[in-house]
Amino acid sequence: MANFPHTIFNSIEEITFKKDLVQDFSVEEKDIKLECRINQKVKNEYLVVAPNGAVDRKKYELPVFARWNYQNIFNSSILSISDPALLLDDSLRIGWFAGTNQLDITQFVSEVIIKVADKLGITHDKIIFWGSSSGGFASILLASKIDGSSFVSINGQSAINNYYAGHVEDYRKVFDSQSSIGEILQNYPSRWSIITALDDSYKKGLSTRGIVVQNTIDEMHYLKHYTPFCEHFNVPLEGGKSGTRELWSLLFEHQKGHGPETADIAKRIVNDYFPELLKQ
Repeated sequence: MANFPHTIFNSIEEITFKKDLVQDFSVEEKDIKLECRINQKVKNEYLVVAPNGAVDRKKYELPVFARWNYQNIFNSSILSISDPALLLDDSLRIGWFAGTNQLDITQFVSEVIIKVADKLGITHDKIIFWGSSSGGFASILLASKIDGSSFVSINGQSAINNYYAGHVEDYRKVFDSQSSIGEILQNYPSRWSIITALDDSYKKGLSTRGIVVQNTIDEMHYLKHYTPFCEHFNVPLEGGKSGTRELWSLLFEHQKGHGPETADIAKRIVNDYFPELLKQ
């Protein structure tokens, strides 16, 4: 694991950056600890925020930072964030940045990101979230909290309860061990469904743009997550732009099935869709 200068901030307001091009920091407030890595080797008018996906806790130690060294693909600074929910249980692999019934991790993380963007002089409409699988879910969830921001979700979930039952049950125990999945869905619909989260943001008048990218070989995510999202928001299943929102879809085929995007797909997204997301 790479080692970089690390700073601990006891509140969001304390966040500052040193001259180091790559640095780690944590923000510890409201019983939540968010670990971050900021990479400023390449600077641009926009910031890519990369939430992590699933973590094999037997192989990897926390924090985990996804795509923190993708500066030559993204052509921008990168803020990689490690899900605070994983710190609540030593065996939890996925937290979706959705928090618990007691901890609104989504709101806290969005406030940290806003502060970081402000410190870097980046306007909120130049924030792009980028993640795959549960990181794709988190990208949409977090973007729905920040007016004007955008997301790239690759092979992402659209509803936590439609993921593999074992992972869902593990997370339920952390989210609210006293409630059933049905009760949680009733009480926290916008935490467990990014369709509901996006709907709520649009009802509030927020502007959220984004693209869902899906490997067709990954049949489970295509059927249970990509398809419901596209159908709800009038996004073409075959790829294209929604007729009602600034939302796009993109299909690709790769034998590895579920997982992160290929380098070619990443470059295509940056070249073809970043101008749309950034309204350039």
